[in-house]
Amino acid sequence: MADGQKKHITLIVSNVSDIRQFDWVTDPILAEDYRFSFVLLNVQAGAFEREVQMLGLSLLSIRYRGKRDLLNAIASMTRFFVQAKPDIVHAHLLDASLAGLIAACLVRVRHRIYTRHHSNLHYESHCHGILYDRLVNWMATRVVATCANGRRFLVNSEGLSSKKITTLPFGINANDYQQIAPSRIRRLSAYYQIDSLWPVVGMVSRYEKYKGIEYVVGAFKKLLNIYPNACLVIANAKGRDSESIKKNLKTLPALSYREIDFESDMYALYQLFDVFAHVPVDPVCEAFGQVYIESLLAGIPAIFTMSGIAPEFVKHGKNALVVPFCDSDAIFNSLCRILQDSALANRLKTQGQEDVARQFSKVSMIQNLKQLYQTC
Repeated sequence: MADGQKKHITLIVSNVSDIRQFDWVTDPILAEDYRFSFVLLNVQAGAFEREVQMLGLSLLSIRYRGKRDLLNAIASMTRFFVQAKPDIVHAHLLDASLAGLIAACLVRVRHRIYTRHHSNLHYESHCHGILYDRLVNWMATRVVATCANGRRFLVNSEGLSSKKITTLPFGINANDYQQIAPSRIRRLSAYYQIDSLWPVVGMVSRYEKYKGIEYVVGAFKKLLNIYPNACLVIANAKGRDSESIKKNLKTLPALSYREIDFESDMYALYQLFDVFAHVPVDPVCEAFGQVYIESLLAGIPAIFTMSGIAPEFVKHGKNALVVPFCDSDAIFNSLCRILQDSALANRLKTQGQEDVARQFSKVSMIQNLKQLYQTC
């Protein structure tokens, strides 16, 4: 189909540093019927912008430092939409959705999709955000929930009609996480100075209280008594609760942990971990939790709490170890089980990879996206 006959979809994204979650825009399954453009809201231009330009896609990059730049973002997007004339806008993350859907409504873009990447965050803190959530829900013609948990929250807590919601889980490419050149792993191990340390406990988590980082820190303190050369590595180490989390980390020996603000080669970084932990503090605080599936697909024995997508596929003792919410002792005991029982660790690794590859393939996600866009 010629470009002029394809539907034009504009993806609106805020505060995302790389294109990894959106590399499906060039997939042949979608490229046959759709052409894409991007609107990016970031503090400054970076890798995401460069990667979009390398793909030859139309791009509007807006400097966005927070709500003080909201009106400028709306105005810039309004002008962009008038010229680009998208058939569909698909917004991801709250700031992009708030600004983007207001602009789309102003120029009467008929199909306005919003993927909900958070769950009950604004009910636990930042209560003014509840108004933003409800406004975005109202402006969107379609709301995407990333798991059944998220769908239930939208219906039961926010009163959104189930007819307006599409459930569409994330999908990832298994080869990206499993075919890693040893040189990439050695480079990161040397760079972060962990090549002589064992065991390495990994987390990939923004610094938000609901992620439960403090409970992993508590467990890791006890682990150091058994494994004095252990290292705790936290990637994506930034967020609203940075001050309190960094203060807690400073109670650990200085050389026993690493904070990684941004790492472009996350696929190789996972291979540095001997055990992985992702322990959100309640069943609904995680809207999806992509690290659940990333860590298992990377073959890392993992310790989880049951939030987000986890209840739909995680099975205790089969593909991961499950611990109660907010329980450092349970996390510590599970760390010891995995580190001291190689047969268990290998079983978790094998079954975790198989389950994720079967249930969360990139191809399935792209096919589901195409079905969503075909309804517009």
